[in-house]
Amino acid sequence: MKYFFKELFEKIKQFSHEVDKMALLKGQHWVVMNEIEEVKKVLIFRENNELIVSSNGKVDVCKWEYLGYNSILLGINGEHFLYKNEFFDEDVLALKLDGQETPFLLLNETKYGEEINSIETVLKFLSTKYIKESKQFKESEYYKPIVNTNYTDERYLDPINRLKAVIEKDDLQKLFPYIYEYPRLGVIVYQYVDKEEVVCCGDRVFDLEGKPFNGKLKFGWLNSYYVKDGIIRG
Repeated sequence: MKYFFKELFEKIKQFSHEVDKMALLKGQHWVVMNEIEEVKKVLIFRENNELIVSSNGKVDVCKWEYLGYNSILLGINGEHFLYKNEFFDEDVLALKLDGQETPFLLLNETKYGEEINSIETVLKFLSTKYIKESKQFKESEYYKPIVNTNYTDERYLDPINRLKAVIEKDDLQKLFPYIYEYPRLGVIVYQYVDKEEVVCCGDRVFDLEGKPFNGKLKFGWLNSYYVKDGIIRG
């Protein structure tokens, strides 16, 4: 998930505000995206520095404090965590635990206007808001599959487009030139990036028998990826 975030941030960082814009933060329902396929976690930052943390409806009342310099202190279940703001606007908040590389992404369900319950909903929302018509095709065409075309086209620099691309298995190496086998996980991954355990949104995953993989891939306790129909979706 973190490499999808990294690529996405390069495209949307121009929209970011300082987290000092506290009016954008307070009183909203911020849905944590990283584990949404397993648990729906919602954070609500209240005026009195209370932090409401809801996990599938089970609520804990915690504490939060803005410390300046784009830093937020969260006090959750007796522990305190210092987060740095990676990205912030009225719809999206990305926070990174100080000293770590992996951010977590929060979407403003209040502004979205309906429930956010899946990675597919997130991708559709982000692409609609931030990915403009600079890809040489109309907005109405954006959600149509990209069928066997020139894999060097700039549209494939966009991880959301790679996710939606329809590619024959024999052509996979034209877009995903790096193949890594992970025996411990029982999968083979066609990767866009040339580095072991650096998978990206849209990479293709097969089991050792060559069938599309479905489920969750975990690389250590920090990095996990949701895979459906052989495609890494977040």
